Amino acid sequence: TQGTEDTWVDTDLTVTITCSATTSKVYLLAETTGIADTANGFLYVTIERQVSGGSDTNIGDATVGLCHMKSDQGAIIAPVACHILDSPSTTSAITYMLQRKNADGGTCGLMYQDVYSNITAMEIGA
Repeated sequence: TQGTEDTWVDTDLTVTITCSATTSKVYLLAETTGIADTANGFLYVTIERQVSGGSDTNIGDATVGLCHMKSDQGAIIAPVACHILDSPSTTSAITYMLQRKNADGGTCGLMYQDVYSNITAMEIGA
C-alpha cells in the first residue's frame, strides 16, 4: 500500500493469536519491502494491536513507530523488518496489523509491488 498520508494507515498484513495465559507475552516480527520516493522522505512503520474487535493500540512509538526508512537522494526501495515483544495481558483473540505513515511529503509505502511479506506472532511464557 502506498500513499501520502501523515497519519497511521492500515495495511493488509495481519495476524491473529490467542494466548493461553494473561501472563504470556507475544513476540512479533514483520518483514516486507518499503519505498520512499522523494529526497528526504520518511516512511514510518509500526504494529497495531486490537483485542477482540475493541480499540486499537499502537505498540510502537506514537510518532515514529517501530522502525523507519529514509530516502536521501531520491527513491529508495529496501527491505523493512521490525520486531517487538508485546505484553497484551489477555486470553482473548488479538489481531496485530502492520501500519505505515509518511513524513516530509512524497509517497511512501509498504509491500512494494506485492513482494512476499509476512507478520509472525509467537506466544512466549505460556
